[in-house]
Amino acid sequence: MPANIVGAYNIFEAAREAGVRRIVYASSSHVVGFVTARHTIDVSDSFQPETTYGASKAFGEVLGRYYHDHFGMEFVAIRIGWLLPYDHPDLRTSEFERLIWLSPGDAVSLFRLAIEKPDVGYAVVFGTSITSQEILSLRSARDILGYEPQDDVVARYGPGARER
Repeated sequence: MPANIVGAYNIFEAAREAGVRRIVYASSSHVVGFVTARHTIDVSDSFQPETTYGASKAFGEVLGRYYHDHFGMEFVAIRIGWLLPYDHPDLRTSEFERLIWLSPGDAVSLFRLAIEKPDVGYAVVFGTSITSQEILSLRSARDILGYEPQDDVVARYGPGARER
């Protein structure tokens, strides 16, 4: 609560007072309850936070909508999948984490696009690398920001992959 509710409000308000034109917000896939997903989740799907952490991140996205609509600030929320280093051992053992992995390199690319892409208005996108099944749809990241992930978790850690 202190960081994701009070802290988010304080950051948004300080940005508004300073005349910042865009906020890029590190949200989370936890806002949509992806753990039990039976289909590809799109950013237009309703909030279904599975934890209070997910609910607090949803608050930040709604706050971004408010600051966009009332103060004209641009806002990009990146719903991060699972940001793990390339050599994290869970990528070898956890299918779940491989399904939503966001590599460090792809994270840099996605956040750079969120900062530099002109005229985004209000946007929410998912952030993952190339996975075996796109549980978190990258359509809005592609359409709005021009994002194309480069790192492929299956090629790196899937069956028959060579150890890197």
